[in-house]
Amino acid sequence: MTSEEQDEKERLLEEGFSTWSRRDFNTFIRACEKYGRNDIKNIAYEMEGQNENEVERYAKVFKERYKELNGK
Repeated sequence: MTSEEQDEKERLLEEGFSTWSRRDFNTFIRACEKYGRNDIKNIAYEMEGQNENEVERYAKVFKERYKELNGK
């Protein structure tokens, strides 16, 4: 990886959800199934270590980009 690519990677990580793990993602998905994707308060309740504002921000980006998950 070039230094420019590494710089871009670090910049994107800072903009993204670097505190979210795969476990958080899976918990988020299960909570969305359980409560519905718009019930941020209850989804956040299921998320250990993530507050309601973070879950709401994550949910917004997820809703915009979820179709990319199947593209890989």
